[in-house]
Amino acid sequence: MALVTLSKVKQYGDQDTITNPERDDLLTTLINRVTTQFETYCGRTFESAETTEYLDGGGIKFLFPAQYPITSVSGIWSNSSWDWDDDDLISSDDYRIKNSNYIVLKSSTFSNYDQNIKITYTAGYAADDIPADLEQSCIEEVLRKWKARNSIDVLSVSLEDGSITHLTKDLLPQTIMTLNRYKKRSIY
Repeated sequence: MALVTLSKVKQYGDQDTITNPERDDLLTTLINRVTTQFETYCGRTFESAETTEYLDGGGIKFLFPAQYPITSVSGIWSNSSWDWDDDDLISSDDYRIKNSNYIVLKSSTFSNYDQNIKITYTAGYAADDIPADLEQSCIEEVLRKWKARNSIDVLSVSLEDGSITHLTKDLLPQTIMTLNRYKKRSIY
């Protein structure tokens, strides 16, 4: 799933971008590339999907799955020998999702073993729930790449007023600030 639709990019773009349907395939490719770039930078995916992970219990009452926002949990199992059966299933009455990005146990802790917790959960954004700042950053990066597509090896451009514009393949500073809010965080 792309972070933004072609129609939103075209709506925000210049007249040449908006009115030329022959360029839609290239714009769609750029949208997908920027989405992948954002996910790589953030160390996570944004599309809502069911995921199964194996995590260390850590002897604490919190569990931090890799993907978020967490929308539902199908099951959490705890077993130090990695034999996942119904006896190892933790009752859904004993935990809850907190702040859409981690699990907290009500009154106990997860056992302190390597990879002893199996969790199956759904996390991510539906297409119509992408945060506005993330979507806007994607639009701006797509259009920047679109405009720079013919100057791949050019490092700077001299303008009529004598000023120089430096081109970069890196993300814009405001994009990085936005992405840092969605970057996968370490709990340690």
